[in-house]
Amino acid sequence: MAQIVLLDKSLRAGENAGDVISVHGDDVELSGAGYALARIVQVKGPTVEEVRAALLGPEIRPIWRSKAPANEWTTEQPEEKPVWIDGEDKKFLEKPPRHAVNLALSAEDLTALADAKTDKAATLALLAARKIENVRREIANDTKVTLATIADAK
Repeated sequence: MAQIVLLDKSLRAGENAGDVISVHGDDVELSGAGYALARIVQVKGPTVEEVRAALLGPEIRPIWRSKAPANEWTTEQPEEKPVWIDGEDKKFLEKPPRHAVNLALSAEDLTALADAKTDKAATLALLAARKIENVRREIANDTKVTLATIADAK
């Protein structure tokens, strides 16, 4: 069994109710002042690792741009910028979200996740269907970038 810690209400800019804070096993006691603004969702069936894999955010990688022409050496550092992978596209990450993923769960979803009779595959499919990648919420993060390869520089 897994426990998903969701933000119950947003207090800071860039946070949304339903943002996934962490995923823990059922052997972890989630209580105290740190969880006052959190909602704990019990997920029966899948393991903690399977739930974490289902809630992964988009892949983020650095890219670099050199000021020197191709095949020339320089002492200047190249410019570095993060991009996120959207299928085959790479897009600039102008405004990184505070939390990578949000879960929009209804009361029926919460019941299905906590029900031990729900199939493991159905539980993971439900999590994947309700997952929203927060990087997509910001319009500034929708700018595609075309990357040159070493073969293009020759």
